[in-house]
Amino acid sequence: MLDQSNRFLSPREIVEQFGMNPSAQVADFGSGAGDFAIAIAQMIAPKGKVYAIDVLESAHQSLRSRSKIKGITNIELILANLECESGSNLPKDSLDLVMIHNIMFQVNNKKNLIQEAYRVLKDSGRLAIIEWDMISPIGPPKNLRLPEREVVSLIQNNGFVIEDRIETGKYHYGYIFNK
Repeated sequence: MLDQSNRFLSPREIVEQFGMNPSAQVADFGSGAGDFAIAIAQMIAPKGKVYAIDVLESAHQSLRSRSKIKGITNIELILANLECESGSNLPKDSLDLVMIHNIMFQVNNKKNLIQEAYRVLKDSGRLAIIEWDMISPIGPPKNLRLPEREVVSLIQNNGFVIEDRIETGKYHYGYIFNK
């Protein structure tokens, strides 16, 4: 029997826990090569839409290629700096879900990132966050990672309420918050 506690969960296994409406409007903040954007887009196609937002064009090039190969047409790429005020370039109160995964250790202005998620979410919107666990033997340098309680506190201090903790595997922690 495979020890499930010592493996990475796939993006699909993680996003299945979000309980998204098939017509959801979703932003993937810091989408990178798009593993989560693709998993979400496949779940909410054809009516839903994913805005894959990253500061690097190279990340978008990879996601553009992968989407094309998989025949995914409901992802819109946005090149933007999410640390800036209104950095996503998305309208206020327009999204059902914002996903932030594995980028907090890279972000200097974490408060602006969380405030941007709050700004673009509808009143009933939700924030999903997944970050590297402090004790994980893999991932970014441990001195750059954020303790779980610090991330939760930051998000709650910016108007969000915990809905649930999500299963992310051995190397990460994750939560869903309500606006």
